[in-house]
Amino acid sequence: MLNLAMSDAVPERTVLVVDDNVQWGECLREYFEMEGFEVLLAENGKVALEILGNHRPSIIFTDMIMPETEGFEFIIAVRRMDKDIPIIAMSGGLIGRAEYYLDVAKKAGANFCLDKPFSWATLEEVLGKFLPAGK
Repeated sequence: MLNLAMSDAVPERTVLVVDDNVQWGECLREYFEMEGFEVLLAENGKVALEILGNHRPSIIFTDMIMPETEGFEFIIAVRRMDKDIPIIAMSGGLIGRAEYYLDVAKKAGANFCLDKPFSWATLEEVLGKFLPAGK
């Protein structure tokens, strides 16, 4: 699922959402589009790395537990390419293990971690920490 909801040029406010849960990805897409972002979707880290070969989003939101390329592997690969892009790790964990996966994400280079599910207010707060306001 390489899903680009954008024109050829990547605008200043672009978010890359990396998650194998299609419903969660679509919910985030709707939220970000309402906030004025262009959205790039990838179902795993491997596809997301392909996207990053051609685009530089303003911020990345990545799940931790995914097929093909796990979140921590993706974060490490992104950090080798770009030290500055904000990366937000997300995890619902496996049977209460979200804290473990998010700790691994921080060690791999994530700027911030979120337990899934989280509120829109929390998401807005996180965006405010890493991106300038405005649409």
